[in-house]
Amino acid sequence: MTDPKMDDLKKGVALLVAALVKTMDDRDPGASDAFIKRLDEGEYRLKNKGVGVEALEAIGWARENITGFSIISGPGEPLFDD
Repeated sequence: MTDPKMDDLKKGVALLVAALVKTMDDRDPGASDAFIKRLDEGEYRLKNKGVGVEALEAIGWARENITGFSIISGPGEPLFDD
């Protein structure tokens, strides 16, 4: 069963990450692409270490906020699309 408080925490962390990455990208175009590449590398390493679904879900939500792409629903709009 999913813990609503844990979901709120993960959503908040994903939002903070997306805001930080957007700010970095505004100052240094391409920073978000470099961040997503690094995020993907880190996610791969965590999966190989058997990290739990909670961490992987937070990573997925951060990626979705940044890129707009969801594994479940496909392409969408980034959270900060301006």
